[in-house]
Amino acid sequence: MIVGGEAIPWAVVGEAPGHLVVLANNSDDEGGLLIALVVGFFFGLYLIYDGFNKWQTKRLIEDTPTEKVRSMAVGRTELEGVAKSVDDTVEAPFTDEECLHIDWEIEEWRKDNDDDDYHWETIARGARSVPFYLDDGTGKVPVRATEGDPTYEISDANTWRTTVGRGGSPPPEVREFIERHDSRHDDTSFFEEPVDALTDLVQSGQIGSSNRKRRYSQEVLPEESSIYLLGSAVPRDATDGGEQSLLEITRTESLDKLLLSDRSEEELESYYSKRGPLEIVGGLALSAICLGVLLLWFTGGL
Repeated sequence: MIVGGEAIPWAVVGEAPGHLVVLANNSDDEGGLLIALVVGFFFGLYLIYDGFNKWQTKRLIEDTPTEKVRSMAVGRTELEGVAKSVDDTVEAPFTDEECLHIDWEIEEWRKDNDDDDYHWETIARGARSVPFYLDDGTGKVPVRATEGDPTYEISDANTWRTTVGRGGSPPPEVREFIERHDSRHDDTSFFEEPVDALTDLVQSGQIGSSNRKRRYSQEVLPEESSIYLLGSAVPRDATDGGEQSLLEITRTESLDKLLLSDRSEEELESYYSKRGPLEIVGGLALSAICLGVLLLWFTGGL
């Protein structure tokens, strides 16, 4: 509206004779809603993509017969056995166990300045894997799990998470983690983006104490875990203990997947068969609603 020859984006909600009733400026609210609709539309598209990917994985699991290491052939393979380390293991961040894979995260409950909404924001995160063998009793095969960005599906049994309120002290597991790595904060192999400032967080103590709510979590694959594997068997030109290891498991362009899980094949099939369609339907609904509102917005329907 125009006041004193100047345009001011105020919301006019009523009039009286000779008076104009003005309550609030709503331009910021409209901008925040527009951003939320655009983000919602693209998030819906991501859910559709991820849902189809999960459904395809479910079909791969169903269509791939389980093999034995001793009789395994080159190409797509499905194996079940025990994961055993080659040389070293990696220590779990928040629990006392030796692992072949860890993925940990520290999040903070923060306010979004754009729409005044609260969300969990990652302030520190790390992941690390070490080479291992899969042993099914008929033989063992090396798994190249440190390359090709493998997918880990970790069960609740090997997932740890705790939330600490504002000003609260972290649990002993977290404090021990901070103390262990305070003296070797330059060990960047233990950490990954977005934790460029992790050194400063550790040294200042901010990683363990905050005036905001914090969430600490980890997923691990302990040594000697029973695992399910879906990947590609390829020839390997290497010796192992004086014997020729003919094959190894990795991710190839033809399959483009290396799936490792401490869940059974039946549990994975059930998980993907439910989660895939749910994400597809939810993504379609979310994108359709957001797109419909956007079209009404720009065509003057709202």
